[in-house]
Amino acid sequence: MAKTITFNELRRLKDSLPDGATHQIADKLNVTVQTVRNYFGGANYEFGKNAGVHIEPGPDGGIVVLDDETIYDMAVEILKKSGQGISRLPTSSSRPATPEYIQTGGADLFCPFPEPHYHPVSEIIINFAPQFTLPTMNISAVINTYNAGEHLEKVLEALKSFDEIVVCDMESTDNTLDIARRFGCKIVTFPRNNSNICEPARDFAIHSASNPWVLVVDADEIVPPSLKEYLYSRVADPAFNAALLIPRLNCFMGRHIHGLPDYQLRFFPRDTTIWPPTIHSRPKVQVPIEKIPASRKDLYLVHLDDSPVSDRMAKLNRYTDNELSRRVSRRFSAPAMLFRPVWFFIRSFFMGGTWREGRRGIAKAYLDTIYQMMLICKITERDITGSPAHTGSPTGYINNNTPNNR
Repeated sequence: MAKTITFNELRRLKDSLPDGATHQIADKLNVTVQTVRNYFGGANYEFGKNAGVHIEPGPDGGIVVLDDETIYDMAVEILKKSGQGISRLPTSSSRPATPEYIQTGGADLFCPFPEPHYHPVSEIIINFAPQFTLPTMNISAVINTYNAGEHLEKVLEALKSFDEIVVCDMESTDNTLDIARRFGCKIVTFPRNNSNICEPARDFAIHSASNPWVLVVDADEIVPPSLKEYLYSRVADPAFNAALLIPRLNCFMGRHIHGLPDYQLRFFPRDTTIWPPTIHSRPKVQVPIEKIPASRKDLYLVHLDDSPVSDRMAKLNRYTDNELSRRVSRRFSAPAMLFRPVWFFIRSFFMGGTWREGRRGIAKAYLDTIYQMMLICKITERDITGSPAHTGSPTGYINNNTPNNR
């Protein structure tokens, strides 16, 4: 007989599992890791089988019907042995005296069904519901990579509870793919050719996702748990139909630098989005764009990159080389050459709020200004000498879509 719980309870069960539990279950059952993830609400059937999970619309994300309880029972047993419980409010101290609550593994589990029944093995309240299809609230996390092994393990660890992780690799030569395989990611390859930027592969990566909603993450960015929960709460709302600008917290000279939020357009519906292949381009979406409030510090992407100034200068040179290709008709007058860098320093240091950082803030504003000065000089050189736009060195691919030094 099938077991039913709610979709969000099933996800919380998965999120509560200790590290390596998904792989442990997959190894014992001789199935792929993605098959186990599909059981807990994933939908990547190309790399894993349908694990017999059906969902009917209902409270708390929908009513989940489990045709096979094997994976569920193994997960509950792992939680019991680990001493952990399923994270769920309210706590036992505020639990009402009704049969709709039951304590499992030290945590309270809620089932909002009428006339609940107790399962003798897992001690969880269950009910029975007809089979249905999966809801369209699944999210794919998408990452573009090239030799991104430095931070990738931390990045994927923070993404492991998403329905799918797509790694679009541009022919890495380090351990990037080994790390991606270890986390059960869906891996697709985009030929690097002579490109030293990730934008040409962005659109391919987005449309390689299996799910209708896409979160684009750089290979050096951490998605905090609160941001993941926020995104799932938004797509669970049937009225939600928007793209989200997500604030990002950057590092500079050993610390996070605080100023105006570095907003990134990273969350949107897959099928109505196109990402142009030019450097520093933003995705083109066909839905309204909303901003996550800057006051929600718990929802910021955390940018791990903290390159020394020498590396940042090399990045500026590569970025401005690539910028020339999309500024073919751009020209700067003498007054513009004189005042434009001054304006960018004022915008970065005063309006951008980096003045709060003291000397670090001044150095950051200098780098932002230098970027503009280098770009102006290269465009002027092309204009005066008639030399063709430089396309940039094929070495030194940069994972980050938007540098934090401009």
